[in-house]
Amino acid sequence: MPMYEIAELVGSVFQNPRTQFFYTNSNAEMAFGLENRGVEPEYIRKRIKNTINELDIEKLEDRNVFSMSGGEKQLLAFASVYAMNPQIYVLDEPSIGLHPANVDGLLGVMRDLVADGNSVVVVDHDTRVLAETDYLIEMGPGAGAKGGQVIAQGTVPQVIDTRESRIAPF
Repeated sequence: MPMYEIAELVGSVFQNPRTQFFYTNSNAEMAFGLENRGVEPEYIRKRIKNTINELDIEKLEDRNVFSMSGGEKQLLAFASVYAMNPQIYVLDEPSIGLHPANVDGLLGVMRDLVADGNSVVVVDHDTRVLAETDYLIEMGPGAGAKGGQVIAQGTVPQVIDTRESRIAPF
């Protein structure tokens, strides 16, 4: 599949949102992906407005990215992907830097995305986020004998059961 077709289906949010911004204005950032697809300006304006309303991020509207906290930047990075309405979301540590209330909001949006038939792939260490998953793959840390290898996979209870059997009691 050509890269441009993949880009229409898959949206990704990086662990460090600063590495994916192209604009210093939040609205321009949310428009960026749609502009690159050649979407009509009127639709882009509507989609940005809908994204702001649906994600309840009015406080981020038309803001300078450099004036935002780390959590606000993370929300903007997610909103920029959400505005493009991909079928598959790949989220690397989406809860990093978010206020607990914003984590709850993000989890709700992720549930809605899945309920609407989208796929959401999450890499995270936050147990609140991981507890919401349908299927979990535990990977070994980056270094060492098990680095990057699958240690366990299955539903959350299945992975917890295998983890408990692998970790010796104190």
